[in-house]
Order: sequence, then C-alpha cells, then structure tokens
Amino acid sequence: MSRGLPILFVVKGRREDSHSRGLKVSFESPEGKFGDSSSTVRRSAGNSIFRRASRFVTRTLRFYLPLPTISGPEKQNQERVKKWLIERNRSISNKHEIWNSFSQTIFELVKERDLRRFLVWKPIVAAMFHDDENRAALELQVIQADPNWETRWKSVCEESQVGSPIFLNRGSDYSGNSIHQTYHLLQLERALGVQVNDFDFIIEFGGGYGKFAHSILQSGYSGEYLIYDLPELVAIQSYYLSSSSVPHSILEEGSAADARTGSTDSLEYASDFVSRRAKAGRRGLFVALWSLSETPVNSRERYFPLLEHCDAWFFAVRSQFENEDNDTYLKSIKQRLSPDCSWITEPVPLSDTDAYIIGALPVVKSAANVD
Repeated sequence: MSRGLPILFVVKGRREDSHSRGLKVSFESPEGKFGDSSSTVRRSAGNSIFRRASRFVTRTLRFYLPLPTISGPEKQNQERVKKWLIERNRSISNKHEIWNSFSQTIFELVKERDLRRFLVWKPIVAAMFHDDENRAALELQVIQADPNWETRWKSVCEESQVGSPIFLNRGSDYSGNSIHQTYHLLQLERALGVQVNDFDFIIEFGGGYGKFAHSILQSGYSGEYLIYDLPELVAIQSYYLSSSSVPHSILEEGSAADARTGSTDSLEYASDFVSRRAKAGRRGLFVALWSLSETPVNSRERYFPLLEHCDAWFFAVRSQFENEDNDTYLKSIKQRLSPDCSWITEPVPLSDTDAYIIGALPVVKSAANVD
C-alpha cells in the first residue's frame, strides 16, 4: 500500500497563498490574527480597528473559556476520528520538510485537543480559514447580486457552528470563509453554464477541513463526493462534515462499500473510485483549489489518474509557487487531458497572481445548451 500525500498550504513557516497577505504561522501556539469583514469595502479606520479588536477578543475567549460538558454523540464522533488517525499508518514519504512540521502539529492537536474548537487552532486558521475583510465584502456583493441569492446562495453562505468559527460580526450568519467558498462555487457554475448537480461525482484534491465540500452539499448537490487528502485532514473533514449533519465515511483500500460523501488518504482508493465511475459513463468533476499547484512538480504525475477520467476541472492556482512555473504545468495538463476541452481563466478578487482555471469537455457544454 502506498499513499500519495499532497503537499498543501504551508511554505517557509508562512501562509503564502493570495489570501494570507503574509500571515505568519506559529506551530507552537493555536492563537492567531484575524481580519474583519464588513458590508462595504470602504469604511473608517476607527471602525476597522474596533472590529479587529472585537474579533481578536472573541477568538481569544473562544480558545480559553471552558466548553460545555461534551455530549455522548459528540464524544463518540471525536473518539472515532482520533482513533482512526492514531491507528493509521502515517507515512512520511513524499512530504516536504516544512509540511512534516505542519502535519505533525495538526496530528498532535487532533489527538490532544477538543475538536469543538478546531477553527481557533492557528495552523488551521492560517491555512484554511480565509477572512480577508475586503475580499469578503467584495465577494458577498457579487453573490448577493446573483438572481438566485434568496433561493439558493443565501443558505449556502450561512456558516456552520461546528469548530467554533468566527463570524463576520455580531448577529451575522456568515463568516469570511463561508462567503469565500460560496464565491468559488458561483464562479465555477457561471463558467461551466451548469450546476454542480449535473455531475454524478466530484473528486476534490486537498479539501482543507471540508468547507468547500460542505458548501457544495448545501447548494443541493446530490451526487457522490470524495476528498483525497492527508490523514490528519481526513480526520478533521470527517469530524466537521459529520458534525454538520452530513453522513461521512473515511474510506480506505478494501472498504466494504463506497459512501455518498467520504474522504480518503489512499491514492489507490481515490484512483479506483474515479476510474470505476468513468467506465460506467458517469460524469465527473475534479476540484483542486490551490492544492495541486502547491504540490512539487516532481510529485504531481502520480495524481494524474485522478484528473484524466473526469469531464470538467476546477483549479485555483498561483502562477508561481516556490520557483515552480504553474503556468507551464497547467498548459501541459490542458494538452494532455483533451484537445476538445474548452478553458476559461478568471482572476481571483484582490490578487495579481492567482486565478481560477476552469475546463470542460463538450459533453458538459452540451448539457448547458440543453438546459
């Protein structure tokens, strides 16, 4: 058995994606800095400082104040994922040396801490919980302007209480990250001209703590969803999604049955999952939001089987990453997948270096024309 482990999120002790603006990651402390959000991009400096202070205090209190007595079902759910992670054979092959430090930190946090507060752990926040004030305001304006805001997107933007996330402000139903993930989904559907429900299965390479999957499921998606990720994140995804009323399974080689929503750290299982569905004529979507483009180029070839049997692809990428040219890599991927694919590139808001790259085979475009 071998497990391909994508190298995600942390480089040189710093969250270096376009969302971070250089936020430093400390592996010793779970506290961190939060941005704030507002309904408008422009506002007074005094208001901004007040909101930042308020959110910092809120986050600090959430970390230090005692939690309520843990319920039986909650305790069982935490014990389930902790036991799986501790027992799982954790290979260190194919890991970047800095990812080793990050991965070990997450492992210790999952093992020792109460998962009801995993969204105040600094490594998780810095890498996966995007809360830039300007981006959240701008993206929310775009989402609210969509004709389906009231009937669809409003409920998708609503944040789950699981993990103790920080909301935009007192009384808000949204966090910066719930808006950010909804914006991803809106851009994907606009580019393809179809809804995600037109796909029979989705394979996500590197799913963070499971928020994008949660957003898609909240939007009404009824097909199969599999996340391929590191074991530490598989454990958090399973906790987060199952605690958010999404039936979720951790899947491995030899699992008794597939589940509608699951996560795996097994490249063999993920490859077989995609291959079997493609052979059965089922339509698939591949998703990699910054994850594949943050994997060393010399490790990416082993993940190509996850891409080649799908019908549409949704990448979010940075053009350069650790001196690796992602533009050249993605150009080669486009050529290898199919000459019949149509591709769209859209900028990521407030970034000069990041973009969405969305491609689809004619069969997906045909479905859009039929609709």
